[in-house]
Amino acid sequence: MNLFLYRRPTATPPLGTAVSILIPARNEEAGIAAAVDAALLSRGVELEVVVLDDHSTDRKAEIVLAIVVRDPRVRLENPLRPLRHRSAGESGRNL
Repeated sequence: MNLFLYRRPTATPPLGTAVSILIPARNEEAGIAAAVDAALLSRGVELEVVVLDDHSTDRKAEIVLAIVVRDPRVRLENPLRPLRHRSAGESGRNL
């Protein structure tokens, strides 16, 4: 029997592990700060949080830009044209 299959994974990822968390959002003013803050709680990895703004009509961009000022791991991406034919998530996979 192969006992390797039953070993628990290590608690910390290997050094130098980089993770990008993409948060597609359209008119998510109410919950975007909580979503970004939750993503930033990840520890043990080199982290980047990218919020994909699908041309929202609310204050989401202002909220995210305030977070960007306090934490350089966060950035806001705005596609050049509205993503009516694609979701923000699909656009994020092409970054």
